[in-house]
Amino acid sequence: MGNLKKRDMTDSGEEFTLEQEALIRQWLEYRKVVLDRLNPQQPVPHSVFQELNNQLKNTSYLAGNKFSKADAELLSGLTEVYLTIPTCLVTKRVLKAYN
Repeated sequence: MGNLKKRDMTDSGEEFTLEQEALIRQWLEYRKVVLDRLNPQQPVPHSVFQELNNQLKNTSYLAGNKFSKADAELLSGLTEVYLTIPTCLVTKRVLKAYN
């Protein structure tokens, strides 16, 4: 019966509870629905960072205290968004912050 309560949601063989597995799936869906649809010409909405911060207040990773596919996918998605921001926008914001 123990096998029904834990499943492998990583390539490393890590096991997660059904609750953690649900969280992993939720964050994978979040990547598709929210991050992948962001306009690279617009700033990342503050709500994205609020949601991540709220989740990470009590846990080290998105689905608990173990690294999962959800963490890798969201990091990848945020990196893709960051890399598409035109350099001139970043420079303007940095200069504005220091003035």
